[in-house]
Amino acid sequence: MWLFPAPIEIDPDLPATVGGSPLAAELLARRGLTTPGAALAFLEPDRYTPAPPAALPDLERAAERLYTAITRGEKIAVWGDFDADGQTSTTLLVSLLRDLEADVTFYIPQRLTESHGIKLEPLNRLLDQHIRVLLTCDTGIAEHAAIAHAKSHDVTVLVTDHHDLPDELPQADALINPKRLPADPPLRSLPGVGVAYKLAQQVLHLAGSDELAGDYFDLVALGIVADVAHQSADTRYLLQRGLDRLRNTRRLGLQTLMSVAKIDPAHLSAEHIGFGLGPRLNALGRLGDANQAVELLTTTDLTRARILSAQIEGLNNRRKLLMDQIYLAAQEQIAKDSSLLDYSALVLSNPYWHSGVVGPVANRLVEQYARPALLLVTGEDGVARGSARSTPDVDITTAIRMCRQYLNHFGGHPGAAGMSLPTDNLSVFRTALSKAIDAIRDETVLPSGLPIDSELSFDQLTLEWAEQVERLAPFGEGNPRPTFATRNVAVEHDRTFGRKGEHREVTLADAAANVQKVIWWRGAEADLPPGRFDIAYSISSTTFRGEQALNVEWIDFQVAEAPAIEVVVPAVELEVLDWRTRFDVAQAVLELVNRGRAVVWSDGPHATSFPIARRYDLSEANTLVIWSPPCGWREVAYALERVNPKTIVLCAVDNLDDRFDPFINRLAGLLKHDLNQRGGHVDITRLSAALGQRLVTTRKGIEWLEAAGQIQVVEWSENQIVIERDNGQRSDETDEIKSALRVLLAETAAWRAYYHRMTVEQIRSIG
Repeated sequence: MWLFPAPIEIDPDLPATVGGSPLAAELLARRGLTTPGAALAFLEPDRYTPAPPAALPDLERAAERLYTAITRGEKIAVWGDFDADGQTSTTLLVSLLRDLEADVTFYIPQRLTESHGIKLEPLNRLLDQHIRVLLTCDTGIAEHAAIAHAKSHDVTVLVTDHHDLPDELPQADALINPKRLPADPPLRSLPGVGVAYKLAQQVLHLAGSDELAGDYFDLVALGIVADVAHQSADTRYLLQRGLDRLRNTRRLGLQTLMSVAKIDPAHLSAEHIGFGLGPRLNALGRLGDANQAVELLTTTDLTRARILSAQIEGLNNRRKLLMDQIYLAAQEQIAKDSSLLDYSALVLSNPYWHSGVVGPVANRLVEQYARPALLLVTGEDGVARGSARSTPDVDITTAIRMCRQYLNHFGGHPGAAGMSLPTDNLSVFRTALSKAIDAIRDETVLPSGLPIDSELSFDQLTLEWAEQVERLAPFGEGNPRPTFATRNVAVEHDRTFGRKGEHREVTLADAAANVQKVIWWRGAEADLPPGRFDIAYSISSTTFRGEQALNVEWIDFQVAEAPAIEVVVPAVELEVLDWRTRFDVAQAVLELVNRGRAVVWSDGPHATSFPIARRYDLSEANTLVIWSPPCGWREVAYALERVNPKTIVLCAVDNLDDRFDPFINRLAGLLKHDLNQRGGHVDITRLSAALGQRLVTTRKGIEWLEAAGQIQVVEWSENQIVIERDNGQRSDETDEIKSALRVLLAETAAWRAYYHRMTVEQIRSIG
C-alpha cells in the first residue's frame, strides 16, 4: 500500500529558500520545516545554532573534573563499547586526551567473551594501573555494581551514555545522558559519539583550544550514521559538519578503509557510511577486537592502516557469510515448526549461532515477518544470550522489561535490545513476551505502507531538480530520502546489466509520452508489470566519469487504477478444491484430465500418467491443478494469470529437494544437456521451471557453478546465457555464493511448507 500525501499549505516565502522551487519547498514543509528560518537552519549548518554542551546534565562537572585530571597528570581510563558508535566515541575521547597530553589508557570489551558493559575482571586490571578517573562512553548508565566498585577504590567515575535509563541511576560522579532531558530538546537524539563530542567541546574550551573541536567531526559522522541515530536538531548539525570533514579526512585509517570499500571520499554521503564504512567497523566489533578500531582511527603509520583495513575487510566478508548461515537456519526452524509464527514476536534459538551477528539477522527477520524478532545463542552453561530487533509500533525494551522475572539481564533502545536468560525459561518467556507486546503496541503508529512525498510527471525529472532534492541530505533515520511517484506509465524497453545480469534498466513512458530511464537494482529476476502501472522511485544527482548526471532508482510499483466502467456481471467466486491430503489424488486428477477439464501444473521433474505443464507452458483452461508445492507466491500468481481458471485444485505431491547438493547436481545435469544438445545456449526461465525454482535461485546456482570452475558463462543477457566448459579453476567467492544460495533454497523450502498449510481463502486471495 502506498501512502500519498494530503494537500499542504506552503509559506509563500519558503520556495525562495530553496532556489525558487515549489516542489522542494513542499518537501521541506512536509518535514515540518514550514518557515524560511527553520528551513535554512535545516539546510545550512552555518544557519543552525547548536545547543551548548552545558545543556547536558552533569556535563560541566565532568569536564571540569576531566580537565583537572589532565593538568595534574592523573591517569585516565576510557571505557568504550564494541559497536561503531562505541568505537568512534572511544577514539574521540582518547584522541582528545592525547591531544591535551593527558595520561590515558582505554579498554573496549570483547563481544564474545564479555558482552556489553563494565565487567569487574578487566576493571580490576585498570585499577591495578592506578587510574584516578574512569570515563565511559556509549555505556555505563546501568552499571551499578562496577561503578560502586570503582568508587570504592577512590576512582572518579564519569559516565557518558545515551541508552535508556534504568529504574534507578548508578551513583557515579557524573551521568551525562541525553535521555535525562525532557523529550523534545535538541540534544535528545544524540548517540554515544555525539555525547562524547559535547564533552570534548567543553574540555577544549576549558583548555583554551576551542578551535580543535572540528578535528573530531569525522568521527562524529561515522558514529551517528552507524548507530542509526535520529537525524534532527544537533544530531543533524553534527552529521553535516562531520560529512564535510570526512570527505577530506586526514586520518590514514579512514582513508585506507574507504579505499578497500571502494568509496570515493570526494562524493561520500551518509549512505556510504550506512552501507560501507559502518558495517565494516561493526564487523570488527562483532567478530574481532574492537580495540583495533581505535588504533586504526588514530594511527599515523600508513602501512599499519592498510594492514588493519585489509583485516577488517576480511572480517566483513566473514560477517556476511555467517549472517547468511544463521538466516538459513532460522528459516529452517520456521519451516519445521510453523507455530513459532503464532506469537507476536519471533523467538528463535540455536547453540551454534555466532552471537556477534544475531542482531542484524534478527533485523532481516523483522523485515520479512513484520514482527519483533529475537535470536538467542544457547550456551553450555544453561544461559541463552542474544539480541532483539523490533517494528516501529513496539518498544521492545519496554516489552522485555515487563518479562524481567524470566531474565538474567537486559538493556537497549525501543528498537533494539540485548538480553540473557536461563535456557529453561525460553518457552515461558516467548509466551510472556507475546502478551507484553500485545499490551503495549502503539496503535497510533502509521499503518505499514510506502510513504510517497510527491507525484511527478517525467518531464519534471531534471538534474536541477535532483540537485534541489540533494540539498535536503544527509538522508537517513528521521530524514529519509524522498520517494516520488508517477502514475500510469508503461514499459517501452528494458535491458539487464551487471556482471551476472542481475540489474535492470527500464525505459518508461508516462501518460504524456515523456520517457525516463529507471535503474532497478537486483530487478533482473523479477517480472516486469504488464500493461500500465504506477511507479515509485527516488532521484539523486550522481557523478559518472567526472560529469553530473540524473539518477532515478526503482523502489516499487502498483497496478494503475483503471477508469471506472459500469458493467453488470454476476459475481463468480473462484472455486478451490483442497485435495492436498487426498489418498487417491493421482486417480482423481487423471479423471479430470480425461474429461478435458483441467491443465496440470508442476515444475521440476515428474512421472505421472497424465500430461503435466510447467509454468511457462501453461495456457487458458477452466481448471488449474497445482500438482506439487510451488516455489513461491509470484509463481502461483503467474500461473493463475496464464490459466485464468474458474476452479483451482490444490494437490501437494512433493517432487523436489531444496537442499544444496540435490539442487546443484540437477542444475549441473541440465546445463550439461544444454552444452551437448544446444551448443551451450541456456534459457534461464525454462531452466528455472525445469528445476522447480525461482529465477533468482537459478541465477545464483549458475554463478556458483562458474565460481566452482565447472562452467564458464561467456554471454549473459536478460534471460539467455551461453556457457562453455570451464578450465576447473576455483574462485575465492564459492563459499560466499554457496551461503547465499542456501539461503534462497531455504526461503523456497519455507514457502513450500507454507503452501501445505495455506487456507482456501488465502489461495483464493492470490487469484
